Amino acid sequence: MTTNSLGVASAPFVANSTAGGPYTVTATAAGLNTVYFSLTNTVGSPSSMTANPGTTPQSAPVGSAFPTALAVTVKDAGSNPVPGVNVTFTAPSSGASGLFGGSSTTIVVATNSSGIASAAFAANSTAGGPYTVTASAPGVTAVNFSLTNTAGIPSTMTSDTGTSPLATTVNTAFGTPPAVIVKSSGGTPVAGVSVTFTAPSSGPSGLFSNSATTIVVATNSSGVAAAPFTANPIFGTYNVTASAAGLTGVSFTLTNLALSGSMVVNAGTTPQSTSINTAFAVAPAVTVTDSTGTPVAGLNVTFTAPGSGPSGLFSNSTTNIMVTTNSSGVAAAPFTANGVVGGPYLLIASAVSAATGALEANFSLTNTPSVDVPSPGSVSPGSGSGLTQTFTFSFTDPAGFADLSVLDVLINNYLDGIGACYVALVPATASSGYLYLVDNAGDGGYVSGTPMLLPSSSSLANSQCAINGTGSSVSGSGNTLTLTLNITFTASFAGNKVFYIAARSPTQNSGWQALGTWDVPGGAVVGPGVGGVTPGRSVSMGQTYTFTFTDTAGYADLAVLDVLTNSLLDGIGACYVAYVPTGATTGYLYLVDNAGDGGYAAGSPILLSSGGSLSNSQCTINTAGSSATASGNTLNLNLAITFSSSFAGNQVFYLASRNSSTGNSGWQAAGSVTVP
Repeated sequence: MTTNSLGVASAPFVANSTAGGPYTVTATAAGLNTVYFSLTNTVGSPSSMTANPGTTPQSAPVGSAFPTALAVTVKDAGSNPVPGVNVTFTAPSSGASGLFGGSSTTIVVATNSSGIASAAFAANSTAGGPYTVTASAPGVTAVNFSLTNTAGIPSTMTSDTGTSPLATTVNTAFGTPPAVIVKSSGGTPVAGVSVTFTAPSSGPSGLFSNSATTIVVATNSSGVAAAPFTANPIFGTYNVTASAAGLTGVSFTLTNLALSGSMVVNAGTTPQSTSINTAFAVAPAVTVTDSTGTPVAGLNVTFTAPGSGPSGLFSNSTTNIMVTTNSSGVAAAPFTANGVVGGPYLLIASAVSAATGALEANFSLTNTPSVDVPSPGSVSPGSGSGLTQTFTFSFTDPAGFADLSVLDVLINNYLDGIGACYVALVPATASSGYLYLVDNAGDGGYVSGTPMLLPSSSSLANSQCAINGTGSSVSGSGNTLTLTLNITFTASFAGNKVFYIAARSPTQNSGWQALGTWDVPGGAVVGPGVGGVTPGRSVSMGQTYTFTFTDTAGYADLAVLDVLTNSLLDGIGACYVAYVPTGATTGYLYLVDNAGDGGYAAGSPILLSSGGSLSNSQCTINTAGSSATASGNTLNLNLAITFSSSFAGNQVFYLASRNSSTGNSGWQAAGSVTVP
């Protein structure tokens, strides 16, 4: 260029299409210095936006990130990358789609120095596609990404929350249907998996919505397959299974509950008493109705009487019988007392059906003596401890003491002549008689020297005791005969024993009666043990008793303390209490129900300090007068007990204690009570 009159040379200059700089433009002239111009080509306005390679189309399993982040490149008209452009990525808001950053279906990303804006994207839990995710920016055409959410590979199948166990009454739909969740190895739900639900084809079961015992259901977008199910008319517990190809099956525990009916004893059937070997005046009978109060006909009712002791026989000459209810819902079972005086005892009626559920009713029966039946009166002392003691036993006979033919005294843990201190007296006069001591085997044999005629200075002995003639005597007057025995127990006979006493005349038998307890001292107990009961002997309808339990590991080691009051060691028809201590003065009381089958009376358990009460047909435990104290190795449980009049008779307090591992004292006869 040539300079003008002012010496200026100018050269208009247009930037090319390549952004960059600064770069140098030079001006030169002969003989003069070179001049340098520093110039920069800046980026133009966004002109185009394209999807980066590999970003579309794409697919990813539900719940997983797409392998390549969604990305676009923004350029100007000269194909130069344009930085700082805000690009908005937008995914569908429902159905098959996904999230940016794990939280949103839209995100704004600025292009970097290379003109690129990228956004990581993860598929949601809904399989489907292809669907479109758009990238938009001002002044350029939007870019579409074609994406597909593929179903994951099924890996696990589990029961849905709250679907097992399930229960409903017969012939009704379960409120929550059996349901499973199918997930991939990554823990995401898998849709479209065919799950087969199968219920039993017979017995307690039901039907699915297709009126069949099997149905195929496909998992939904949440990976859930549910099968609504209705119970059939048969009550009971059963399993429904769910299976799918390649997956471990799932089992659901379902129960069809019987409807609630009732069983009531008929008027005049309880309580009852009759003399031994005679039929009860009114046959034990029950009336069964369903939940609407309608009599249930054709239901089998089982009547069960005790298998030993005071009891009787039904018309089939056994202690149990099944009777079908008639059109009025009534089942009756004529019953005859056996030859054992005692009671009251429980006769139980039970039945179960879908229309009624499990039902039970109890009858309180007593076998009374016939005319001139002899009876044991008492033992004194009725409780205590020691190796040697003089005991006084009294017997009565309405026909006069001379009518008494045999008087029995059996001392043992249980009513068993084997390994017992078992004595029989055959009275001879008002002041003499022949004394027999049964041998160790208890098989009808006697020890050497038997019989011994009282009064005597001799003695009789077996491995359990020695009966010393000196200090022993017989005295009869009026209707009463008194037998005094000087007994020395052996150390090997240690433990809590029960005095069982019986009297016979030539024609009648009183049956065995538990009239006292005695602790024969022995070695120290290691672990849980039984101390005793205070008072050890009483005649009462109720009072506060103190039961003492021990544990050489300390009272805190005691886990369960049992007190069972009954004529025999039997939880049926008993006043059977279990105490679970939670501290030195606190714990929970359980009262076993009449059936003694592992169930508890209403209200169990109850806090010892609650002020409430627990009751069954034998007794009431009043917590208002009950308490517990503990110190060292001893825990004392004070129970305010009121016995029912139907529980009248001679009863034994059987005690036991357990710790939380393997220690168990075993049952110990610790005291006795006569309930008037």
